Amino acid sequence: MRHRLLAVGLAALLLLPAAPLPAAADTPTHELRAHIDRVFGALRAREQRAALRAATAELFDWPELAYLSLGPHWQTLTDAERAEFTTLLRRLVDARLLAFAEYGATTVEYVDETVEGERATVRTAVAMAAGRGMALEYRMVQRAGRWLVYDVVVDGTSMVANYRAQFARIIKKTSFAALVEKLATP
Repeated sequence: MRHRLLAVGLAALLLLPAAPLPAAADTPTHELRAHIDRVFGALRAREQRAALRAATAELFDWPELAYLSLGPHWQTLTDAERAEFTTLLRRLVDARLLAFAEYGATTVEYVDETVEGERATVRTAVAMAAGRGMALEYRMVQRAGRWLVYDVVVDGTSMVANYRAQFARIIKKTSFAALVEKLATP
């Protein structure tokens, strides 16, 4: 159930209409809106996969998301294994976004943002077509003057924590190689 809510929440961010933004995105909320607008456009594009990949490249801090999702297992990996895992995680998230794009969101309200140094949290409230509302919290980090998402919390469930728990179970039962194989299988 949690996994489904997380996926629906991520999909919801893709289906939201976005208002035009100023040229310079100087706050986490403005930057998030710009990226969500681009992701939304990607889902309407004829070549959805390529467009979505380009849009999410600028939305997420993929290395940070991969590091946090793998937890202590990250330290045991070579640079090549880290790069491969990051690529596979990105493919997994992009595929989930495409698969759940059918869930509609009618409106999004950017509730507030909190900035503490290089970290920020942008809270939103999403109204779904089926009438159920959803709280989405985007945890962001500033890198080279840009705000990037490293975690999405849907109704109190962290995407990173969810992945970390799943990946840890797989690694404990089998191995990191088995996790990579599972992620690599479409």
